Amino acid sequence: MSAARFAASAAAAKGSLQRANEEHEAKRLERAAARAKEAEAAALAAAARQEETREEEEARARAKAEEAAADRAAEAAQLRAVTMARAAAAEKAEASARRSAGVAGSLYGGVAKLLAELELADRYAGAFAAAGYDNAALLRVAEAIDEGKADGTGEGLAALEKMIEAVGLRGGSAVKALALLHLSAH
Repeated sequence: MSAARFAASAAAAKGSLQRANEEHEAKRLERAAARAKEAEAAALAAAARQEETREEEEARARAKAEEAAADRAAEAAQLRAVTMARAAAAEKAEASARRSAGVAGSLYGGVAKLLAELELADRYAGAFAAAGYDNAALLRVAEAIDEGKADGTGEGLAALEKMIEAVGLRGGSAVKALALLHLSAH
């Protein structure tokens, strides 16, 4: 080979080597860019997963706090219900004790018991029924007597006198009823 050809061939080879090196460098840069892009995508995905995890943990914490608040509210409602039930039971027991201690408690047997105690069963049983004084009405009179005794108004005496008049109790029978029901209440 001649020197000129050899020089041309060397120059061509040098150009091919340079082009090959440039192509190799370009491909290396492309691969590096692709790896960087993949790394960036992986980092973004990891950050997104971290954000999701944080949001899920916050949601679980909120749900747990809401559940605890609901539990506390339910416990408070239950406590209120128990307290109200106890108060109602105490009030009922107190009313029952007042009723038992007063005239209403002494008339537990109703009209029949009252007439038996007054020894007037034969004479006035029909009069009580005709005047509408059954056990419930007699209990209302007795409760009015007890309330009048408690507050000092004497309203129970008026209810008793109304019953005596409606039934038609006269003389000693009226005095016995008054003494048994009203005077024993004081």
